[in-house]
This record gives sequence, structure tokens and C-alpha cells, in this order.
Amino acid sequence: VNAGNLHTLGIKELVSTGKSDFTGSAPYRITNIKVGVEKMHGILIAPGEEFSFNENVGSIDAANGFVEGYAIVGNRTQLEPGGGICQDSTTLFRAAFYAGLPFTEWHPHRFRISWYEKYDTIGMDATIFTGGGPDLRFVNDTGNWLLIQGYVNDAEASVTFALYGTKVPGRTVERTAPKITNETPAPTKPVYIDDPEIPIGEFKQTDMARGGMEIEIIRIVKQDGKVIRETPFRTKFEAWPNIYLKNPKTPVPPGS
Repeated sequence: VNAGNLHTLGIKELVSTGKSDFTGSAPYRITNIKVGVEKMHGILIAPGEEFSFNENVGSIDAANGFVEGYAIVGNRTQLEPGGGICQDSTTLFRAAFYAGLPFTEWHPHRFRISWYEKYDTIGMDATIFTGGGPDLRFVNDTGNWLLIQGYVNDAEASVTFALYGTKVPGRTVERTAPKITNETPAPTKPVYIDDPEIPIGEFKQTDMARGGMEIEIIRIVKQDGKVIRETPFRTKFEAWPNIYLKNPKTPVPPGS
């Protein structure tokens, strides 16, 4: 994009934004968030094109600027390159959601992450994992090019993704309040995972216990006041225990 082709591509106005909070994040996480934003900033999506977060973010490794951090893998949180990148996929998901763009792939997190709820409601997050894992995909159905712009505000610890292009005349987007059902309490029994790198006799907590629930949000896209799409976004957060790493030679505490 440059001054000469900006308007010929139909990039003339702000179409939608998404925002999320990362207050209190560890330095590794902030680094990965900023690298992810940099990878997305300036991407053009052609009319009718399907966008893939995983394809555009590239390899999540040190060569691509990412550092090791904690990420949800399987049934535990563990160190992985790019831990925290889901902050970016969550924020971009919100921008595409409020633009009314059709999603071809979307996956919520397995358990509730409360800091995602500062600038939007519960159930408005998106997880990804490159290398054949979950992806975030949506289609540009606006009839014009879309430009992704990403911003990190260090002062307020926030990420914003903005989609610029041409709004679809007469299109409006609404969503219902989250409908929460099947709430379950957090497990009281902790889980201990053997890790030979943990000193004998020490325990390192990697996951905090939290309750489970099911959430349904319905996005309503209207054209000239008439509903053209009603799409449910359903999340099932698992009840999650306290998880600790320990050396294999360290016994589990009595009563655990």
C-alpha cells in the first residue's frame, strides 16, 4: 500500500477494530505479542480471499523473532516458542467479527482467560497453533481490498487490530450477550507433572484452577435492516485444576 494506490484498492475508511488487554503479562509474552502484531501489520486481503492467521504469521521460532513462553499444549501449560501469540489471534478475530466477515475456521481456548474480557465479553477469543494446529480463517466478502493495521499501546498494555477498506453499504453487525450454561466448579484436586529440570523438593505452578462453562454468542449480520446471517459462536471452557511441575524424585504432597 502506498499513497498512489490506496484509493484504487478501495481502502478509504475504517471498517472495524478489535482490542484486547495484556496487563501484567510477562516480558516473553509482550515480546511475542509485538512480533505477531508486526507480522500482521500491513497485510492486504484481496476481495474474496480467505485469510489464514497461521499462514501469515509464518514460522513461530527464534529465527522469526519469537521467544519461548508458556502456551496451552494438550492438558497443560508449557514452554513453547511464541507463547502469547493467541493475544494477537484473539484481537484480530474481534476485528473480523465486527466487520461481519464470514469465518471458515475459529477455535476458542480450552479454559477461561479472564484478561481477554476487559475490552470485550467472555467468549470472544481465538486460539491458534501453527504446524497443523488450530487456525483463524475468514473471508473478505466486502468487495474491496482490506488492509490490516496492528498497534501495541505499552502505556495501557493493549493490542488493537484495525481493518481498513470500504464498508459494505447498508451492512450492520450486532451480537447477543453471552448465554452462559452448564457452569462447573474448579477441581479441588491438584495435578502434578514430572519434570526432571525442576529441583528436587520444589514445585512450580503452571496453571491456576478455574471453573468450566459453556457460552453461546450469536452474531447477527444485517443488510439494509434485514437479517442475512445469524451465526452462533459456541465455547466450552473446561474446568481446569491447579497444575504443578515437580522433579520425578519429589513425592506428591500428602492429601493431594
